[in-house]
Amino acid sequence: MEINAVPVDQGRSARYTIPGELASALDDSALITKYAEAVRGTTAYHLEQRDATGTDVKGVRVTEEPTGVAVAYLKFHSQGLHHNYLANFGISTLRQGTQVMVNVSCPDTMRIENANAGLAMSPFVERDQAIADLRSICGKAELTFTRREAGEVNVPFSDSSVYANFKRKLLAASTPGADVKQGDLAKFLWFYVKDGTKTQTVGVTIFPYRNGSKVSYMWLNRIACPPNGSCTFDPAAAKRVSEAIAQIAND
Repeated sequence: MEINAVPVDQGRSARYTIPGELASALDDSALITKYAEAVRGTTAYHLEQRDATGTDVKGVRVTEEPTGVAVAYLKFHSQGLHHNYLANFGISTLRQGTQVMVNVSCPDTMRIENANAGLAMSPFVERDQAIADLRSICGKAELTFTRREAGEVNVPFSDSSVYANFKRKLLAASTPGADVKQGDLAKFLWFYVKDGTKTQTVGVTIFPYRNGSKVSYMWLNRIACPPNGSCTFDPAAAKRVSEAIAQIAND
């Protein structure tokens, strides 16, 4: 078996800054898992697949390790014949107050592992393609988070009139997912709700409550942290959506 290494990008790194509201409950292994997910979503090539026999493997394998993430461009045949490219992304974290800094040391080199018993086996991708993909991952992989936001408001109006308000003032959305109705009397619909310059898809449930009705709502706040230290998390977004829902419910 022959193993050698070729240069990728000496000294290149990526840096993430994650607000404490998102990362305070995540330990280092969970953050490594997050980066592995980002790598899987960024590579230009399909993840590893087995053929119908279950013995031949081809594709990108992303493996979590204690101190980082390993990436392999695999082409493996039965009887141990293979041609693989291997590289590692080292990950370290620093907690500053509630914020978490994630530093990624991108691969300096890519190892070539070739065992084909003298056969001219081609790799899964060409060497320069694998190197370009590793560089792209380093510069583009985003850590993504989904935060469930929810709330409720009581109003002194009937559920029918409140429901009519929402249907009149908001555009209904077609959104797959869990039905969040609370009982047979509830009225439920997904709506597009303005959040400043963004539009969120919010599930709104309205049902009779005491002498009026209760409006409960939920939405998924999707946040992306790119490798330049920024993050799309807006801590005031939930408050703006809440205010918009309350205003319509009480109109």
